[in-house]
Amino acid sequence: MFSTFYSLNFCNTELLIKYSTYAFMETNLSLAFSLIFIGFYGATSFQKNLIGFLLSIEVLLLGISLLFISFSLIHNDHMGQIISILILVLAGAESVLGLTILLVCNRIASNVNYNSFNMLKG
Repeated sequence: MFSTFYSLNFCNTELLIKYSTYAFMETNLSLAFSLIFIGFYGATSFQKNLIGFLLSIEVLLLGISLLFISFSLIHNDHMGQIISILILVLAGAESVLGLTILLVCNRIASNVNYNSFNMLKG
């Protein structure tokens, strides 16, 4: 009696995976496009503030990376995940260079103002 109860299939797993994949894709696309929009808006509005500009570029690259990951999961291709890792490495290198410039500017001019970057010229 119990063996027939456990052998019944109450849901079509293939259909469930298909609809959960589409829901996953819709959620990831909306999150990725909102991150790209926030990053682009921040990069255009924080042009004088270097820290805000760097953070906006990081958010923009994170949104692009999420797009690559979600499309690679949908198409069962690992190339998007590899590109996403490369994008994140590029974002890390960009952060290191930007924070190094901020540190040097802070040591020379003792403030991190946009006008103090002229002192860094040789």
